[in-house]
Amino acid sequence: MSDIECVMQVVGGDTNAFGVLVERYSERVYALVAGIVGPGAEAEDLVQESFIKAWSNLHKFACRSSFATWLYRIAYNTAISTKRARKRELQMVTPAKGLDLPDEVEQQQFTDVDIEQLERAVELLPPRQRAIIELHYRQDLSLAEVAEVVESNENNVKVMIHRARRQLAALIKQNRYE
Repeated sequence: MSDIECVMQVVGGDTNAFGVLVERYSERVYALVAGIVGPGAEAEDLVQESFIKAWSNLHKFACRSSFATWLYRIAYNTAISTKRARKRELQMVTPAKGLDLPDEVEQQQFTDVDIEQLERAVELLPPRQRAIIELHYRQDLSLAEVAEVVESNENNVKVMIHRARRQLAALIKQNRYE
């Protein structure tokens, strides 16, 4: 059954069809959310919250984009809102600390980079960049679909991907010399 067929069945009163969508997308939504807030119980709670929001607003899904893109946008916004709230709470307690990386970092080839090292570097990216990397490279969303999820345009997404790759290169390079 396609996503649209599931949505139509849910809107038509078959609540069990939503379980198909939850099963189909829960791991992917978890990967996206965990990339923003970190893995664990909070990410699991946010996945559940994202599906609840999707369920509550399913009647608003207009099929202008794929169900996956619509769901990713809900999950992305939910995770970013939580991350911002947490950041505000931390700023009240301690001063913000950021990565102090040089502006210009030479491009590196990632083909020979150990996957574990790359994963650690991705975890250090800012949440928005992590989400874009997750959506584009791991979830295989096109630039247009990523732009729709993060409510931006394709050119901005391209720039964000470029910056994320430069930062990944810098983090990996920094890790090699430490």
